Amino acid sequence: MSMVKALRYDKVSWHAQKMKWRDSLSKALDAGQPWLIYQMFPNMYNKRDVMRLHRRLLLSDIFSLLPSQHDDDGQNKKSWFDTEQGPKTDFYWQGKKLKISVSYARDFCVIGLHALSDVHSGFGIDVVDTMAILNWPEEELDVLAQTYLSSETQQALQNEYGSAKVELFATAWTHFEAVAKANEKNGIVQEDIHLTQTVHTWNITNLPAGIVGCAV
Repeated sequence: MSMVKALRYDKVSWHAQKMKWRDSLSKALDAGQPWLIYQMFPNMYNKRDVMRLHRRLLLSDIFSLLPSQHDDDGQNKKSWFDTEQGPKTDFYWQGKKLKISVSYARDFCVIGLHALSDVHSGFGIDVVDTMAILNWPEEELDVLAQTYLSSETQQALQNEYGSAKVELFATAWTHFEAVAKANEKNGIVQEDIHLTQTVHTWNITNLPAGIVGCAV
């Protein structure tokens, strides 16, 4: 499994070094790699409405790094728009369809962009706070695994305990959720689990302590 580093958004750095951020985004998209950035929201633990507002502002900042594109009538394309499945865009990068995925955990939000040759391919990211899962009964993890995760993961979980079990569960769960987002499934539906075979999977690194993340 590959790894991809999430960058931390800093408002001062963003505006002072915009060329650096633009180069970072361009290099990732040119290389066929996801580009991830996260923003912290101190004292806003699980205040999703406020976090979504800031996420919209950050997305607008991100799209300001991209070149302008026009529709067939010569009008500027709208950079991105919200849907029930999350934010989307009509933008193309070097002829590849630009995809957006978003995930929240604890007091921060992660945004991912990925340029894909196949317009019908999906892209999804997911993050989980392992510190919160530590408080769950182990039986609850087993039930969730039996309902949603693979038989191999279920078996592996039976051989682990405590923090090791939580880490294994979180890793598998973020992959499951990221695949669901890549499939644009609205909500968790058991029969959707194995519908998509993902070509690439990345573990997300450089996240805050206790956070596990996956991109597909």
